Amino acid sequence: MDAGKDGSSQLALKGPLRWEIDRRLKEPGVQEQVDQTVHDLTGGALSMDDIHAFERRALDTATTADALKLRGVEPGAHIVLTPDEKRTTDGVMSRIGTDAQADRFRGAYQGAFRAGRFRVR
Repeated sequence: MDAGKDGSSQLALKGPLRWEIDRRLKEPGVQEQVDQTVHDLTGGALSMDDIHAFERRALDTATTADALKLRGVEPGAHIVLTPDEKRTTDGVMSRIGTDAQADRFRGAYQGAFRAGRFRVR
């Protein structure tokens, strides 16, 4: 495995781990929990369609290392991330694209952080 500039693995999220994530998202309540976590991390600024579009982009660009580091992040009024989870989330956000929709996703995430909707412990 090659390490990227940010220290993340360049191995794309596919194979057994991607299959497992896709399977888990179909379990009762899991997709809703993921949706709520993204909603909280973006300060409620995105529609449900935008949340699902973001999730697809994030899964398509995330690495295996990203998925493993972020598996414990849960929704809440004030999400608390470890420094490593914040770096990983920032890395995923930097790879979701350069179009207007990606910019809107990043803006919502950055705005939620500045507003204290989530913090780093």
